[in-house]
Amino acid sequence: MSFFIPTKFHSNPPRPLEDKIKIERARSRTVYVKTFGGWATNSDIKRMRQGFTNELETLGACYDENLYLVAAYDAPTKLFNRRNELWVDVCEDNELPSATVEATPSGKHDTQVPVKENKEQSETISPTPTTSESEGFTDGKGKGDIEPVDPGSFRVCTDRNVECPEFELVASREDDVIQERHYRQSYWISKTLQACDINEAQMVASRSLVNYKNGMNSVEAKIATTAPILTAVDTSTMDENDCNITYTVSFYLSHKYQDNPPQPIEDGLFISAIDTDVFVKSFQTWPTFAKSQNIAKDIEDALVDDETCQSITSDVYYVAGYDRPFSSIEPYSEVWIPKRFCFEDDLSNVRRKLLKLKKERVFADPIFDGLEFKPPRCTDGDAECANYLLDSVEIHYERRTYQGEHHECYVQTRGADYRGDVSRTVYGIPCQKWSEQDPHEHGRDPDSFPNSGLGDHNYCRNPDGEPRPWCYTTDPDTRWDYCNISRPGEYCGVKLACVSNEACNYQGAKRQDYYSLHHYLSAEGNKQNVDIEKVLPVIRQIRFSDLGESSCGKSYTTCFYLPKEFQSDPPEPIDPKVSIEEMPPTSFYVSAIGGHITEDVLEREIYNVQLHVEDDNPDFQLSDLVVTASYNNPSREEDRYTEVWLPIPRD
Repeated sequence: MSFFIPTKFHSNPPRPLEDKIKIERARSRTVYVKTFGGWATNSDIKRMRQGFTNELETLGACYDENLYLVAAYDAPTKLFNRRNELWVDVCEDNELPSATVEATPSGKHDTQVPVKENKEQSETISPTPTTSESEGFTDGKGKGDIEPVDPGSFRVCTDRNVECPEFELVASREDDVIQERHYRQSYWISKTLQACDINEAQMVASRSLVNYKNGMNSVEAKIATTAPILTAVDTSTMDENDCNITYTVSFYLSHKYQDNPPQPIEDGLFISAIDTDVFVKSFQTWPTFAKSQNIAKDIEDALVDDETCQSITSDVYYVAGYDRPFSSIEPYSEVWIPKRFCFEDDLSNVRRKLLKLKKERVFADPIFDGLEFKPPRCTDGDAECANYLLDSVEIHYERRTYQGEHHECYVQTRGADYRGDVSRTVYGIPCQKWSEQDPHEHGRDPDSFPNSGLGDHNYCRNPDGEPRPWCYTTDPDTRWDYCNISRPGEYCGVKLACVSNEACNYQGAKRQDYYSLHHYLSAEGNKQNVDIEKVLPVIRQIRFSDLGESSCGKSYTTCFYLPKEFQSDPPEPIDPKVSIEEMPPTSFYVSAIGGHITEDVLEREIYNVQLHVEDDNPDFQLSDLVVTASYNNPSREEDRYTEVWLPIPRD
């Protein structure tokens, strides 16, 4: 580990007192640089180095494979907005091929280095030089430089000495300074009101919000000043005089209170969670309604022009102000447009979305020629996947039925799908084999009634639409009779281990439930002292009516499927919060998405699937229960595969 000595001591460095510390002159070096945030852990560094060197090899770059350096720019005690770099030495006399490299963050802590063709002219990229005598980084705007990631509002908050919500820069458009950001889930204190302008709304709401931060809350806590002041602007209520606009003004709660926000005492205040994925453009004037409208329009036009979105489908956007009114000569402000309003429903965008998901697991849809349907595979390890029947496939969704695998399980009212092994009639007469013609000749054979379960056996079946399964008998005097089988669905339930909790949002519930369920899977967590293999997906149930609500009393139920060997006799949980539940045979409309699930993403996906389902099935009624299915470990950040399941009411 090395510390850079300030320039003024370079000619005569103070001599260290400890023998272990020595003064060294760093050699001049030229390096490729990858920027990342968060804590530089061994696993993160190893993963990022692998990804970075893969990209350099793709570019044909020559680098030193035996050495790399990690540069940290913040004190160890700093919790937020940390900046780190990974340095890889460039080979001597090395020159990269003609391409432009941009450092664009895409994961939780790291940045990837995608390659973009320079369509205007062919330029040779030179690596970024870093020497012991250099006084700082290049500005990233000269030809051939690898641009560092613009820290965005990290710089803004640092300059103003206040805490800001932490975000990751996903992408940036240099030509019009539009960024795509991902914010960590966070809580804000908010107040909604109607006014004619942003400044008026902020002045009225700020009285109550400042009182809350000064101690008028459930724990009488004095909460530190933060930035930005975030104002959601909803123009759908605007009248002909450009008034009665609905504003929601919010103050960010400092990190100390993020896990357990103090509840407001004053009526009209509430704890809220904002959109985590937004498109952002900054400006350096005080925000007014007219100015923010123009900026929002600029963002929308740019996103549509470059085909990021087909259209923006909402009248809502955010205005973020980082300065107190009249406290700065050059105030810094931003307009945010939530990514969930970026509408991508034309065929080309559907194709692009599904192609991304098809990288590792083919999601069935008939518009792709030559792609074989495969069920979503368990992507993390060799975990077992829950069994289901594929009922139908559409462009935007599948219809699936999840049910148990008991041999007596069937769900259709007349039992056409019965495949059990009952082989006697209601009066106990043994059945005749379907493949035989003695003692009774018949035409019910597998060739005449395919897919009906007929074969070289004497099990009861219903190939021809009788009220229930039946068979020909071995009694010459009784040609056929009905069988005494179980009721439809009686043996079809699926056993699940579940935990129910109340939380403020989807992510909060996820954190609370996982520990209890994983403990149950271990031998210490159940009374039979057995280790239980995890079955994917992990499903979470939420009421559709709770989505979009700002309450912290929303009910969530998280469940693990039990493996086949424990379906008939599940181990008993030790933790009283864990219960064994049985899900009856249920059919779902299923849509696949990538990334983490948040409530705004869930709400958008439900709306999209509902639109397409109603086109195909006008009688469909959306249930209040919505299910999400995750096939990845919670810690996995990239290439996630998640599904949304909408239950189909049984006939």
